[in-house]
Order: sequence, then C-alpha cells, then structure tokens
Amino acid sequence: MSTKTTFQDDKYLQPVLEDDALLFCLDDLIDAEGFEPAETSPQDSARRVDELQEQLAALQSQFTDYRATVEKTLDDRWTSNDDSATSNDQRNKPDPEKEIDDSYFNSYSYNGPSS
Repeated sequence: MSTKTTFQDDKYLQPVLEDDALLFCLDDLIDAEGFEPAETSPQDSARRVDELQEQLAALQSQFTDYRATVEKTLDDRWTSNDDSATSNDQRNKPDPEKEIDDSYFNSYSYNGPSS
C-alpha cells in the first residue's frame, strides 16, 4: 500500500523525459517578470462580479438586438423570394392566346424551306 511518505523520495521528482519542454515552459511562467499570485480581497471579488454581471447584461442586450436583426433580414429575404417566385411563376405560365397562335403557324411549318 502506498503512503504519502513513499512518494517523498527525491527519485520521484526527477523528470521522466530529459529536457522536457513542458517543464521549461512552466519554469518560464513561474520566473516571468511580474508573475505573482493574485491576492484579492472580498471587495475586489465583489467588484469583479458586478463588472462581469454588467458585461453579461450588455452582451445579452446585444444578442437580443442581433437576433431581431437576423429575423428581420430573413423575413425580408423570404418575402422578396416569395414575390420573385410568384412573378417567375406568372412569367413561366404560357399565354393561352400565344399557344393558339403558335399552334396555328406551326401547322404550316412543313411547307417552309428545309434546313
């Protein structure tokens, strides 16, 4: 059974990989200039919470505005597509009078010059 004293030996503090890049990166972070653990007071924490709540409220408002804009844009596009589809349907419908004329004149096409 392992106990806390078993792992206190220095042999467990040796890196498995020699020149492990992760260890060097961690050392750089710890030795970095200006790196100090954050010591915050309860007042600082409360102020930070208030700031974050204000940011959240602003983001929620922006998202609501964005959502309304997207809905309006999509409604406008769908409405314009419906209008254009309707006008395309009307343009694609054959005119009955034109059909009669075409059939009449096409009936004499066999008398025309051959291509």
